[in-house]
Amino acid sequence: METIYIAFLGFGTVASGTYQVLKQQEEKIATSMACQVQVKKALLRNRGNYVKTAHHDFELVDSLDAILTDESITIVVEAMGGVDFAKDCIEAALKAGKHVVTANKILMAQNGEELTNLAQSQGLALYYEAAVAGGIPILESLRTSFRAEGLHSLSGIINGTSNYILSEMTDQGLSFEEALQAAKDKGFAETDPTNDIDGLDAARKLAILCRLAFGMTIPLDKMAIRGIDHVTSEDIKNTSTLGYLIKPLATAILDDDGALSVQVGPSLVPKNHQLATVTGPMNAIYTRGWASGEVMFYGPGTGALPTGNMVVADILKIVDALVHQEHIPALSRYHVPLNLSAADREIFANFYHFKLLDRDKGLFKLTALFEKYGASLNQLTPIGRHHVLAISQAMTWQDSKELIAEIENIDGISIDRIYPILGQ
Repeated sequence: METIYIAFLGFGTVASGTYQVLKQQEEKIATSMACQVQVKKALLRNRGNYVKTAHHDFELVDSLDAILTDESITIVVEAMGGVDFAKDCIEAALKAGKHVVTANKILMAQNGEELTNLAQSQGLALYYEAAVAGGIPILESLRTSFRAEGLHSLSGIINGTSNYILSEMTDQGLSFEEALQAAKDKGFAETDPTNDIDGLDAARKLAILCRLAFGMTIPLDKMAIRGIDHVTSEDIKNTSTLGYLIKPLATAILDDDGALSVQVGPSLVPKNHQLATVTGPMNAIYTRGWASGEVMFYGPGTGALPTGNMVVADILKIVDALVHQEHIPALSRYHVPLNLSAADREIFANFYHFKLLDRDKGLFKLTALFEKYGASLNQLTPIGRHHVLAISQAMTWQDSKELIAEIENIDGISIDRIYPILGQ
């Protein structure tokens, strides 16, 4: 039986999970693929990051050349993380004629198009399913099942740390600081969770999703990105009063003219919406399509085994093509020029928490002002004598910006909180 050899670049959490799946399912893989898949070498730059496994049967090397010059190695799995060195290694592996699998979301968000073009020019695979939503096969679904679909939008909970924090604040009544500590205690948050809390991690994943779903490469500085660190227990309670949950959403909406609106940050989700059921560290991607309608993908967003399973899936796609001597397809060849929605075309509704010195007079002024912009205030809910909650009709981002500026100039009225609302 033929044996196809692979090598790891790095052997931390992702690589160890991948190795466990390969070993645990070794017999099934050999039977279903009509060949054996074995790990031959692993590059370790820092032995301190090595995740020890019992009875590992591969060679540990400290030189990339030891892998690149080994003609028996067909597939390289980049599992180091980081950007510069990982990028250099992937480029070198592709130029050496080796297929590459990676779970590196930072690298693929920043340099995915460049590296994909290099792989295609070499006639090689560059797969990165595990870079988005860990254990959910969303990229493969976009590549195959949705290839002919005209997606209107996708909305995702794609950062487990943020979702766990907001879930604990909602379900357990914890403050943001208490929920963050709970996430750290349970291993759902890094020692430095900044990229998770400020929305950057989700933005990187959204950039990858948009490339597959809409064919656009979106620089992060073109996205509206907000973190969850300003969300309070009071916000959770107030939005719940109106029938909503606060969720850490990454959203992309394609308008009728092919312009894309993208944003990341805490948003309101109706309690009866499918995304409202996604709690704890779990992830989900919710799509709306012309033919498929509404579809939700759900599963673990992190973890050695779920992520490792998706890395193995990428490996086996390559192996299957090699065994059958078939062309190895690119993850995506669909590309259109970047076309982002103008501020006067993005339409959405908002939740408002107003603070009013005189409630009756303040509401009269607010109602008149919203009507000036062709919108109304719904679900008006008084909170004490000087606070009012409300939901606005959908309006353009530009109108909303101008309206808010006018409100800020009215004596006796201030806006305590604003949150966008999913799908409204």
